[in-house]
Amino acid sequence: MRVQSFENMEVQYKTENEGLETEDLAERKKLLKKYLHSVIVEGEHSEFDNLEKWIKLNIDRNGLENIYYGKTGYNYGFAEYFLSEKEYQVKLKAIIPYIFTTYPNACPSSLICKSDGYNVTIEYDGFYKNAILFPIE
Repeated sequence: MRVQSFENMEVQYKTENEGLETEDLAERKKLLKKYLHSVIVEGEHSEFDNLEKWIKLNIDRNGLENIYYGKTGYNYGFAEYFLSEKEYQVKLKAIIPYIFTTYPNACPSSLICKSDGYNVTIEYDGFYKNAILFPIE
């Protein structure tokens, strides 16, 4: 999972999915008027689930809305989080590189990793002292 720019997100959608949906762009424009800060995130769906868990514990949901823009690959895509406070934006940007996912059915044992672009993974190796993992539900 990584922070991304709007321009890079647009490039990926234009090459793979023929562009962002008109409704999403209209909603984005509306939310950018309401919220002063935003963070675009690229990652696997399981990483978004873990990010949402972290957000529920650390950011006031009244100061946040998001748009999931859709898939650019199998279980992979972009979302944008719109935030009322600069502090929330800073926290979110800082934590995103540390969101890891557990794959319990990986062979030979559970795999812990995070994405760093589509089909690029970084396996947890103990050096990420601030890694964020949530129990499998």
